[in-house]
Amino acid sequence: MARRSVCRPYLSLPLLLVWVVMGCTEDPGVDPDAGPGGGGQGGSVTEPSYGVPSDGCAQGFEPDGDHGCTPVLPQPCPPGLMAVPGETECRPVAPCADGTWGDIPVDGNTQYVDGSYAGGNSNGTAAQPWTSINDAINAAAGSAIVAIAAGSYAEEVEISDKAVRLWGRCPEMVEIVGPANAMATVFVTDSYGSELHDLAVRSDDGIGVLSSAGELLLERLWLHDIPNRGVSIEETLGSTTLVVRDSLVENVIEVGVFVGGSTATVERSVIRDVMPHPSFGFGSGMTVKPDTDHVMRATVVARQSLIERTHSCALQIISSDVTVDGCAVLDTLPEQNGALGIGVGLARDPAFGPPVVDLRGCVIERSHAAGISAEASVLSVLNTTIRDTQPQQMAGAFGNGIRVQNDVAAAMSSELYLTTSLVEDNHEVGVLGMDSAITLDGVLVRRTQTRLDGTFGDGVALVQSDGGATGTITGSFVNENARAGLANFGATLAIGGNRIRCSSVDLNGELNKTEFVYNDLGGNTCGCPEAVEACQVLSANLAPPEPL
Repeated sequence: MARRSVCRPYLSLPLLLVWVVMGCTEDPGVDPDAGPGGGGQGGSVTEPSYGVPSDGCAQGFEPDGDHGCTPVLPQPCPPGLMAVPGETECRPVAPCADGTWGDIPVDGNTQYVDGSYAGGNSNGTAAQPWTSINDAINAAAGSAIVAIAAGSYAEEVEISDKAVRLWGRCPEMVEIVGPANAMATVFVTDSYGSELHDLAVRSDDGIGVLSSAGELLLERLWLHDIPNRGVSIEETLGSTTLVVRDSLVENVIEVGVFVGGSTATVERSVIRDVMPHPSFGFGSGMTVKPDTDHVMRATVVARQSLIERTHSCALQIISSDVTVDGCAVLDTLPEQNGALGIGVGLARDPAFGPPVVDLRGCVIERSHAAGISAEASVLSVLNTTIRDTQPQQMAGAFGNGIRVQNDVAAAMSSELYLTTSLVEDNHEVGVLGMDSAITLDGVLVRRTQTRLDGTFGDGVALVQSDGGATGTITGSFVNENARAGLANFGATLAIGGNRIRCSSVDLNGELNKTEFVYNDLGGNTCGCPEAVEACQVLSANLAPPEPL
């Protein structure tokens, strides 16, 4: 069976120009006047097992019953409360135990701090505690615990040349407040093994926690109301390693967690409400980039965490090595001028090579411009759901689920490996490769909508313009997209074992500086309401999308 030989134009498609046939037979009798997909009946047909498998959702996520995953989360939590994927109720960052020192694991080397102590002659004991955290740090032996009682401590805390473990009663009752003109509320340098537990950190001016040259653990911290970065680690003074665990970063400016040329792990944490910088408009949840002075790439692992309501780019990765496992990236907002709003953004620094990023079991929802955008990158995506990406507010264009493109100046393309994932209800193009190499297997791409101007709406598009563009799509399902199911603009695309159903044009091919090539690997079917017909390639003078 073949797709009908008469096609009613949809979304102001130009006249049909050329047919290139892949096994045509006679029309099965679909009504050509019923609109795209013969009246859009595709939803009434049971879809096969494409997308995320039912056992493929990561910890903290559950199958949505429709080939994707959804994070298990309560309604948005109020300030000071948090929930990571898998939790159904908002909770405090850490519990508040009874007693002056709560559940702090004190020992014979512990230095005690209580800002309310007025007895004088402080010596760091529980009976005569310090009233200043810095006094306790100065008196502490290496790796000693500094136990901090309830109170608000207005000081610029510095840990240098030794390891100290700061431990508060709980973040609701113990806070460190950086004064005006302080570089950071807590500054850690040349310290290997320092830890901060069960504290709140805020600032009147500087960064929340700044670390360089050392190893630092942040556990059960509440970093909030900081007019700068929440956490920043850099290789400025030497190799730096960071672990952020079970923490909440909210209402900060520019970046929630910044990793420059360092090694970091972020797990079971929440980063939200990062506001744009007033000067240049950027407001990233996490930024990972090399250290240009020391020529060091960054290495980051993020797992079972939530990044929501940030601006510009929720997770920005520049020429670094990053694994994102079981994370939810939700509601990324544009910059102040309406640009961007990308969920996960990858870019290359010419001195450091491409970013290499592995996303597994993630959900990226309600971004703007692109759910994932990668330039001159190597990107692997497995068991991930990308949905509801909105057009960029500035000019109303884009809104892609996944977009990979080349770096024209460096003549370097991207590589995308997308496996058993769901890409749905995005705009312009569901999966777009521009002068890049894409490989899709077991992917479900559906219901790609037009841009705000009513143009585009392709499930998968491959564009060759300034460099080579190649693709392989196997075992995938492309369904109910507004314009083309698969669109090939001067590229070479191999397809096998795919179902292309209920789009205005099943397979589109266009000359775009070079001739398009479809390599038929066999087993492809097209049609509507069911994809049971042999596929045909149509040249309909469609326009390719432009670079972001």
